[in-house]
This record gives sequence, structure tokens and C-alpha cells, in this order.
Amino acid sequence: MTYPRPVKRAFVSIALVSVSALVFGCTAHQDAARAEFVKETSCKDALDITTHPGDPPAPASPPPELKDDPGQLALWRRDDEQRRKNATATVYVIKGCGQEKHLTCAQDPRHATATICQEAVEGTVTSAPPDAELKKCTIATSKPQDPAAQRSDPDAKHCKLGDSGGCESACNAHDAESCALLGKMYGEGIDVELSYAKSTDYLTLACGAGSARACHGLGVVHDFGHGMQLDPKGAVPFYDQACTWGYADSCANLAGHYATGSGVAADPAKVLSFAKKACAWGSAGGCKRLGALDLGGIGTTKDPGCANVAFRKACSLGDADACKLAKAD
Repeated sequence: MTYPRPVKRAFVSIALVSVSALVFGCTAHQDAARAEFVKETSCKDALDITTHPGDPPAPASPPPELKDDPGQLALWRRDDEQRRKNATATVYVIKGCGQEKHLTCAQDPRHATATICQEAVEGTVTSAPPDAELKKCTIATSKPQDPAAQRSDPDAKHCKLGDSGGCESACNAHDAESCALLGKMYGEGIDVELSYAKSTDYLTLACGAGSARACHGLGVVHDFGHGMQLDPKGAVPFYDQACTWGYADSCANLAGHYATGSGVAADPAKVLSFAKKACAWGSAGGCKRLGALDLGGIGTTKDPGCANVAFRKACSLGDADACKLAKAD
């Protein structure tokens, strides 16, 4: 991957895995690489991990004594091709926050039960601006906390996305965030059968209990017509509530609605206000929009400096387009 500041940082380390890692092969290295990647980049997003076969080893040269024996040479080449196929590595590509790491794992030809892994980081994301610069160009107010989080028992066990049974139990025990996650799972068919009706029911329940995540989800339901007619006007109140409770992506979506006049009257001042909140509270889309507003002087005075601050922040949050717009820090 390439970025506007083409600083290339690469490292390669090759080592035999430990005895405990041998049991899990590359999976153990994948988990380690994920943890290291998060630490290196301060990446808070969910990481996207894909796998594909790497390049096989180069063909070996046949022994000189076989060159005059076509039959034996053919058998040798067949065996060598099988060797190359068996030795082909698995490549894990880990992406997030504008950066990617490649983890290549292959069997050690000297030890049938051992694995050799090679790691490398390709490219360096444009770094996030200092907090002082971000506050100067966005808003200085702290991010509010939604009512569900304020009421949450610190010892409560929240479910995880993809655990439908755990989420249902926690939701029945009145954990609003678990109800919100259950709504997301039904809306996307994660560990349950896709059901927009059930998704809306759970999101409505959680939003009413003070979950900003759920209110944002209901805004998306109306915006994209999940199980209903498209209703951008109906989406706005849900986004507005979630934004009030500090949900950055809802603030960014409100900025989009007021920019296009979708479901509301177009209002450049509100576009700027919501984009500033969205960026300050960690929305990549909000930062990119704010950068465009500052760069073009749309609803505000042109400010290339603040535009670059916003683009750098969006880039650090994983927006590849913003990385192309950001200048070297």
C-alpha cells in the first residue's frame, strides 16, 4: 500500500516457533501479529484478516546423474513439484487504520512439525495530529457518555458480537448494549438467521434503554430501508439522539444529511458543527468531511492547516482516501 508520505518501514524476523505454538501452527503467530499490530498502530478498529497462498519455493536443480535418464528425471520433477506445493506458505494479510501487515508462515523443511514465520510491515500511515491541534480545529468539549453506559454495572458481563446465546441472556437481564449487539447480529445475519424485524425490535428496545449504538442502528435501518421503505427523514432523529450521547458515526451521518438536504433542510452551519463533533470523537468519515469543509471554505473560512489536521486524523483512523489528501506531518 502507498500513502502520501511514502516512508517505508519494513522489518523481517524469521524464527522457529515455540513448543506451545507448534500445536496451533500459524494461528498462534496470527494472534501474536494481531496484538503487535494493534500496539504499533494504536489501531482501535476491527482488523480485517485475509489469507492466500504465497509464492512456492523456486524449483530445485535436478541431480546431474539424472539428465540422461528421461524417466527418472520425470519422476524427480514430479516429486520436486510436490515438494514445492507442500512448502508453499500461507500469507496472512492484516489490515486496519490505514496500514497492513503481512505474516507468512511455512513448514520448516528441516523439521516436519515446526513452522517458520516471516513478518513484515509495508508502508507507514500518516500519524495522527497531536490532541492540541485536533481540539483547536474541532471542538474542545469532552465526549458525552450514553445513559446505558452510565447505568451499567461495572461488574456486568457484556456479550460479544457473534455470541447470540450470550447476547440473548444478557439482553434478557436488561443489558442494553447486549440488546444492541443482538439487533446488529439479526440485521446482518451474524450467528443467527437474518431478520430485519427482530433486528429492529432489539434495536428499539436498546435505544429506549439509552444505548447510543442502538439508536445509531435504527438510523441506519431507516436510511437504508432495512425491512422498510427508505426513510431518510425518519433516520435523522435517531442519529441526533445517538450523536447527543457521543456516538461519533451518528454525528458524521447527520453532517451528511444536512450537507445534501436528505430528510432535512440543507444547513452548512450544522454540517460544520456535526463534522467537528464527529471528528473530535473519533469518526474517520467525520474527519474527512471536516477536512473537505476546511479546505474548500464551505460553511467556514478556508483553513488548509485545519484541513490537513482533519485529513491526518481520518487517515490514522483507517480512511485510505484521507491518507491521499493528508500532507506529511
